[in-house]
Amino acid sequence: MTGSEAPHRLPTAAKVNLAALAILAAALVVHLWPEWSHDADLSHGFLAPVACGLLVYLCLHPGARGTLPGRAAAILTGSFGAAALAGLWTAGLFAVTLDWTSPLVDFTLACSFALLGFGAIAAFADRRVALVPFSWACLAAAALWPLCSPIPPGTYSRLTSALQLWVSGSVMRTLEPGNAGRSGLWRAVALLGAPADWGALLRLAAAYRLARRALLDCARRGDPTAATAGQGGG
Repeated sequence: MTGSEAPHRLPTAAKVNLAALAILAAALVVHLWPEWSHDADLSHGFLAPVACGLLVYLCLHPGARGTLPGRAAAILTGSFGAAALAGLWTAGLFAVTLDWTSPLVDFTLACSFALLGFGAIAAFADRRVALVPFSWACLAAAALWPLCSPIPPGTYSRLTSALQLWVSGSVMRTLEPGNAGRSGLWRAVALLGAPADWGALLRLAAAYRLARRALLDCARRGDPTAATAGQGGG
């Protein structure tokens, strides 16, 4: 922008939307503040408003680069806005069923606000406004909010179980006779010069499968020795 050009001025509607977005962000900060204060794993949430504002500030006034056509901006804004309203309705349903302080409500509210932020970015990236670009930096500013909110209960355990099952399945597939010869793991072992007793490895895999199956059967029957054996194996 040269000195002879007029300064960039926002329409009144855009200013009103910016003010409403700031008020909603402040309300979400107030709602999440107790969680940030009492949970050490969420203490990074205090930096979320600062990081969000900094990312948006660095993206201000992109010019023609990174802006969207009017039709595309309208479609994206409407889609993200509808998704944000659906998320807000879901959060209200969870709040009525559980409580407003439930982690599930906090996470749903944060996701709803992130979707609203995506829609606002698409609206402000309209070429007629050109306040911010529709870029990963601006989208990251909105995506920060779910990352600093409590996740639903049981998420960690489900992720851990899924990861353990994936690792176990990968190891078993690697140790199968049909895959052992062409596995990248065993090629790496051979290149390093380490001796590989294929028969012992395959017997170990078979013993592992049998022991795991026996422990699962004991666990289904409620045998207390299964828990003891599982702890000893871990």
